[in-house]
Amino acid sequence: MAGLLDEIADACAASRPTADNPAKTLAAELAGSLPMVWGSSDLAGIAAYRLLCQLAENAKYPSVNGVLPEALHNQVVTFTAPTASGLPIRLVLLRDTVEHPRVAAAREEVERLAQESGVAVSRI
Repeated sequence: MAGLLDEIADACAASRPTADNPAKTLAAELAGSLPMVWGSSDLAGIAAYRLLCQLAENAKYPSVNGVLPEALHNQVVTFTAPTASGLPIRLVLLRDTVEHPRVAAAREEVERLAQESGVAVSRI
């Protein structure tokens, strides 16, 4: 785990150019949007909530979080609705290496619905 975290820290270092830096790439993708951050498992849902908190606390930036499959029932309807902020929605899918097959199917459906609705998707 320590080795993996070191690799991620190196890949996301401030000195890395944006094209080679997944953290800077995600930040650029989120700029000017209303992020909807959804996890594909209970653990990824916790990470989605943590990202929401970090965006609010450190960037003073609004976002929405959810967990699949429940977000597919409740929040997906906003894909075609204008946001109160006027910002376009950007879906951020936090995937877990342990996805239930039904959740994986729901995630695929969500990505299809997002594409049909013109909602951009970032996958982590």
